[in-house]
Amino acid sequence: MTRKTLSTRIEEFEEKHVGLTRNVNECCMYRVHKQLRKVNKKAYKPVLLAIGPYNDQSKVGQGFMEEHKLQYLHQMLKITKVHVETYIATLKELEERPRNCYGEHIRHTPEEFVEMMVLDGCLIIELFHKYKTRDILEDPIFQMKWVLPRIAHDLLLFENQLPFFVLAKLFRKSESNNTHVVDIDEEKDEISVESSTSTDQVIQTRLNDLALIFFSCFLPCQWNVDASSHNSTEKINHLLSLAHEAFTPLLPLMVCQRLKLGFRFKNAEFEHLLGLIHATISISLLDIEIDHARERQEVGVKCKNPKIFKHLVGLICEAIIPLLAKMKNMRKAKKFKRLHDLTKIEHKNIHSATELEEAGIKFKKVEKSNVFSIKFNNGLMEISPLGIEDHTETYLQNLIAYEQYCHRHNDVNYVYNDVCFMDHLINTPKDVELLRRKGIIRNNLGDDEVISTMVNKLGHYVSISNNLYARTIMDVNMHCRRRRNVWMAKLRHDYFNNPWALVSFMGAVLLLALAITQTIFSIIH
Repeated sequence: MTRKTLSTRIEEFEEKHVGLTRNVNECCMYRVHKQLRKVNKKAYKPVLLAIGPYNDQSKVGQGFMEEHKLQYLHQMLKITKVHVETYIATLKELEERPRNCYGEHIRHTPEEFVEMMVLDGCLIIELFHKYKTRDILEDPIFQMKWVLPRIAHDLLLFENQLPFFVLAKLFRKSESNNTHVVDIDEEKDEISVESSTSTDQVIQTRLNDLALIFFSCFLPCQWNVDASSHNSTEKINHLLSLAHEAFTPLLPLMVCQRLKLGFRFKNAEFEHLLGLIHATISISLLDIEIDHARERQEVGVKCKNPKIFKHLVGLICEAIIPLLAKMKNMRKAKKFKRLHDLTKIEHKNIHSATELEEAGIKFKKVEKSNVFSIKFNNGLMEISPLGIEDHTETYLQNLIAYEQYCHRHNDVNYVYNDVCFMDHLINTPKDVELLRRKGIIRNNLGDDEVISTMVNKLGHYVSISNNLYARTIMDVNMHCRRRRNVWMAKLRHDYFNNPWALVSFMGAVLLLALAITQTIFSIIH
């Protein structure tokens, strides 16, 4: 066999990838690398529904959903009165862009690729519509209760996605015959005629709303999310990305940005005075935003109460002068001694839940909060509840995979930070049992050891740049370092954990007091 020269191989590569100008910012759908797949090989493979080019449509679920894709497309065409060629023409215009979204070369021809997107995209849109209107209950396939949760599971797999702008294009085209945009919220009985620009925003919000309503009924964590806050497709890559945005509140991202700016001040990382002024203004504005965001959700980082300034000079002076003073006197000032101590243990892990309880830390379930809310204050750790079900591990692994590959607009691995924090708390089944008693973990698997093993392996082969809960970990470690807290916890555990132990302790104290009194009287007389 004749060996191909390098120039020949380059020419073949150019022919194979003709027309593709791959942009790293556009690429958002990859295959998970082998190391991450080792944690759970089945976590990224669809069970019933194959979406996109990465999975063989005929092999997934033995082609169970292939006929239903055609059925749903046919129903959508009848309802919208839009010909299938119209959808195909719409996606043909931008065929190169969605192809560039995939991290591997797609072997489909342009015609095959466009038809696949139309078939898969229309199935998803019609599925969301039917679920919202409850028409899905009349579909014979969904009379089997196990089918719908499996489909929701498959639609949130990292390797089983369509670009979100493709769904948005198809959805807008399906709405193009409607001159009136009707709000689908049943609580609002209003119909409004919108301009073309605002109509696009309303339609985008409707698509997001349909998707979030569908997924919220099948996930182990419930969220309170306003779909209008996600009415732009710029940051949403696909359905898994939309779910991640719903999981991720704005406050932790602002806090992390605030901490990074503070770190720059600490190390004087500025090229010139303008950089210092810009960072100073950013910190002051972030403090204001964080104060407003804290009304909706708490995070274990505290910032000063903001002031409102009448002009820019007042803002700059108010921000620069104290910060420069802090930089100059950080090691001398007594009030920064505790901060200096915290930095010494910044990168240490916290103890397990049972060890923290022995050190006097109490655990409490947060009743009303967003997903993964974690707070620590005065020896009380408050954590939002998490339900552990059959597919919880799969959901979390795919969200973590998304953060590892696609979360470029900020480097906060929010889901992984929360999973990592739980990994610190859970080392043995006893830790799971403690958190379950406190209502923080809802175990629907039955075995605490299974949950312990699952949580401990979720963070394998994952890299992290910023720890969102570094301050919380520091506060917990400082609490555990104080001997007084440990002694008080041991005293409560050994002597005040039941009424009889308390009676025995009080009796011993009384006898000791009587003995001392008798000794004093003996000396006096």
